Amino acid sequence: LFSAIWGLAPEEITDLLLLLGAHPDRDARMSGNPVVLRGWLYRQLITRLIEIRGTRPALIVVLEDIHWLDPSSGEFLAELDQQLARERILLVFTQRTVGPDDRPARHADRVLRLTPLSTPQSTEMIRAILGDDLADQGALSWVRDKARGVPLFVSAFADFARRQSGPDFSGTSLPLDLLDLFE
Repeated sequence: LFSAIWGLAPEEITDLLLLLGAHPDRDARMSGNPVVLRGWLYRQLITRLIEIRGTRPALIVVLEDIHWLDPSSGEFLAELDQQLARERILLVFTQRTVGPDDRPARHADRVLRLTPLSTPQSTEMIRAILGDDLADQGALSWVRDKARGVPLFVSAFADFARRQSGPDFSGTSLPLDLLDLFE
């Protein structure tokens, strides 16, 4: 049946039966064939998402940073898109882009392009993190210049400044960029 209908090779049938806990030979071992394992995993994840959706009026699945997707994950998302087309499940993908001509990593019904925070927005966020005691002009300028309006960077550099208990923002002991901040 597996071979005739699905076109599975004997090792794939063995792997599938083992994954389902239905192999008659208790000593049988997985072949390690990633194609069978990946296909089974895809079906299991999609089935679980549909089951979860059945217990709620709607389901939102958020996948962050899909610009880092490996080919297997891309295949999974293509399968997920196809299987969930008729379900009340909203797929939300986020990705970083380099310029205005960048295309979404996945087809999207709607694309929202976020712009960097403005200077007043960055300042408000920095003040909220630093508090009034530490939010002097040097700290505000340093964080704004380093973060360039990226909310993640604003919060990371502002948090760094807060933990330094009033560092000298003209000094060289401060991190040069985000990579230095995390080292």
